[in-house]
Amino acid sequence: MKKILSAILLSIISVVLPVEPVNLMNNPGAEETISAQEYLKMFPSTKALQFTEKVPAGWGTFSGPSFLKWGISTQEKYSGNSSACLEWVTGTNIPVPKGEKRFFYTYAGSTDGLVGTHGIDVKPNTEYVYSFMVKGYVGEIIVRLVCWDKALANSAKGRRTYARAGVFTSSSVWMKIAGTFKTGPEDDKMVLGLQASDMKEGDRFYVDEGFIAEKPTGKRMGPKTGKTRVAVYEPLSTPMAKGAQVRASLLKMIRDDGFEAELLSDLRMETLDRFDVVFFNGFRALNPNDLGNDDMHIPPTDFAGNIYHFISKGGGIVLGHDCVGLRGKLWEVPLFPQIEKGLKVLKAREITTEPGSNPILKGVAHKFEHKYYDHISITPGKAGHVLARDTEGNPVLVIGEIENGRVVEIGLALGGDDNDNPTELTKDEKILLANSLKWAGSSLRFDSPRILSDISLLMPYNKAKAKLLSGENEQQKKELAECAKLPVPKLGDKTICIHPFMPEDQYIKAIHDMKSLGFNVIEAEANYGHTLFYKSSVYPECGCPREFGYDALETAKQETKKLGMKLMVFFHPFNYAVPRNIHQSCKTKLPFTVLKEEYDRIQRGQLKKENLDPKYCIQADGGKSRRWMCPLNDGNQRRFLNIVKEVIEKYKPEILYFDFVRFQNGYEEPCYCDECLAKKAKFAKENPTIPPPGLDREFAKSELIKFWSSVHYFCKKLDPQIITCGYTFDTEWTFAYPFDCHRRYISRKPAPEWPISRIRTDILKYSTLVKKLNPNKNAFFCPSFASDEYKTGERLFAELKMLSTVYDETHAPHRVFSFYDYFRLLKQPYHILKTFELEPDSCDGMSRGLGGTYRKDRK
Repeated sequence: MKKILSAILLSIISVVLPVEPVNLMNNPGAEETISAQEYLKMFPSTKALQFTEKVPAGWGTFSGPSFLKWGISTQEKYSGNSSACLEWVTGTNIPVPKGEKRFFYTYAGSTDGLVGTHGIDVKPNTEYVYSFMVKGYVGEIIVRLVCWDKALANSAKGRRTYARAGVFTSSSVWMKIAGTFKTGPEDDKMVLGLQASDMKEGDRFYVDEGFIAEKPTGKRMGPKTGKTRVAVYEPLSTPMAKGAQVRASLLKMIRDDGFEAELLSDLRMETLDRFDVVFFNGFRALNPNDLGNDDMHIPPTDFAGNIYHFISKGGGIVLGHDCVGLRGKLWEVPLFPQIEKGLKVLKAREITTEPGSNPILKGVAHKFEHKYYDHISITPGKAGHVLARDTEGNPVLVIGEIENGRVVEIGLALGGDDNDNPTELTKDEKILLANSLKWAGSSLRFDSPRILSDISLLMPYNKAKAKLLSGENEQQKKELAECAKLPVPKLGDKTICIHPFMPEDQYIKAIHDMKSLGFNVIEAEANYGHTLFYKSSVYPECGCPREFGYDALETAKQETKKLGMKLMVFFHPFNYAVPRNIHQSCKTKLPFTVLKEEYDRIQRGQLKKENLDPKYCIQADGGKSRRWMCPLNDGNQRRFLNIVKEVIEKYKPEILYFDFVRFQNGYEEPCYCDECLAKKAKFAKENPTIPPPGLDREFAKSELIKFWSSVHYFCKKLDPQIITCGYTFDTEWTFAYPFDCHRRYISRKPAPEWPISRIRTDILKYSTLVKKLNPNKNAFFCPSFASDEYKTGERLFAELKMLSTVYDETHAPHRVFSFYDYFRLLKQPYHILKTFELEPDSCDGMSRGLGGTYRKDRK
């Protein structure tokens, strides 16, 4: 009997669960390498090319002219440590003889494009899927399938090149390309060629995260049962904003109509899977949970990818008003170009339904008026079916079915009156919305691999997005050309951070190298929460010199003095609660943060307080992160002030910089340990007018301002001349910290969301906030720059020119500049660092901008 039940259970599982595709690429991220000599030995036809010292194993390139360099890049990678890179080396603009073609290929599979002996094993007459992350504005990216019969794979004569397996618009930012192909009847070896169709001198083409697998199939899970589960998405807004009130009102109406409904605060896949249909109603910015946070190193949610995967599994989407794809950065590329593209805003109110028996129109009057003063007309895509039009004949209601799911596009603004206040829906609006939710949420459910939704559904969206990004790339080129006309930068304090994670002789060399680039302030690290990077007489058990072999602050003090530079000491006040991995000899544990998510689980009986891990905490998304000390614990605060006092008295820095001047999860979610809960209860008793929803925010604000004000005045008492500086997020009230200087990133990567023009707008914005909110009337703003993704020397020079020009325009008394950090100016990233060699091009641009002596053409 047990065997029979087991067999039945296994058969059920086999119906429900999809077969996960297996990646046929052995080195998909170009992480494993071989020497260029090894590659040349396998493929001597490529001897004319230039190579990086190491090239990616299991990848290849086409034999080509000498101006091409192929191999890996450690500066540019989508994930991991490196990517495959094809570069047209500058200074080699060789004319093309008439009629000669140039081929710029990176191959997924070890080949030279001629021989397939080391290619990928495949089955004849079989469908496969592929996907890659690519970057580089190189014209169209053409994917070509090249196959061999194993018996003939050692010769170009056995090669079969098939028609294109995909054509994609390239972009200056990382983007995903994906598609399918089918092998021929005699094919059992293959590679995929990614051809950059229009490379020019200086261009680089990067490929990462390759994926090639047999095409899997999704599994049917059966019809939905019970009430339709509706999620109303909650975008970026405050609880008292009119949009939030409209959504709350709509939520009640939807529940009253017999649906299970709740507000949705994030678009993670595990959240979407709880619902049958998601309603997006007229907004232009995502919820902060989906936006990501550069300052806290939280990546944004792949909202488009997740929604498409939700659709592929039988989910439904209802879009209203702006969300159909007309206005705002979020919707500048329509989410479903197969079905719709928002066209224009019209003010007529009368709507006429199309004849027919579609269930969405059941009970809706043939002619009716909507309440809001305008609507958006929709241009239907190939898969779109029009159900209603306005008085000019423009479509305002379009539906469509994509893969296993359904989409409804409504050009009406539902739930708001002419002043955007919440209002009851008209009878016809109410029926229309209920029918739309029911229809969109009634598809069969499937469990299908993510790769299928990436390929079958995302392509139209990605194609439209890539076209938009190509336009933004032209804008970036225009910005660089405009900045080239600006005068040479003139700056005052030019600061760079150098972490001490290196031998002392290299630390000293790093300081001297940064002097040659033009920096005149070295930012040396005092601590990382628990762990100290100097020889402390107050907390000797927490110091790192035993591991590093030297006192980093003392070395920085001596070297900056020799070179005529200033010393800035920076602190990570409360992260982390236990020692970093580099200092495991210390066993001291300090009172630590308890996150709200953990507190809620404790209250629900899902977690025991005594089982909290002092090293890692549980985030709201279920993931783990390193746990902080509690910033409000009296003992932790006294400990930090003792460290600051010791640093000021022992090393006499000119500037102190405090990073992470917040709680672990930002400025407005306090710690939930027992001590903090007691302090919050006392605060609530003293402030009875604060409503419960705002209590965390007001308590956190009060405590943080109080503590960091005390730190500032404590430092000034010890040394009246010392400059205090803190890093500030976009939470405006934090500019009330009375630091002498507030710092914030205004340039992190060469991406569309970080245009060079942002330097001007951000400096004006944050300088104004410092003047408006800081009680210290001599306070100023310090713009901080970084290279989270590789920046060319041209880009860095242009940014510094823009910065100096803004200072000229605003007559700024403090012409300060900060860069994070030394490791981002090296050829290799820190986590795979073997040599501390400066990256010549970016350092050349930095040096020219800062008035340094370093030049890439000098030894």
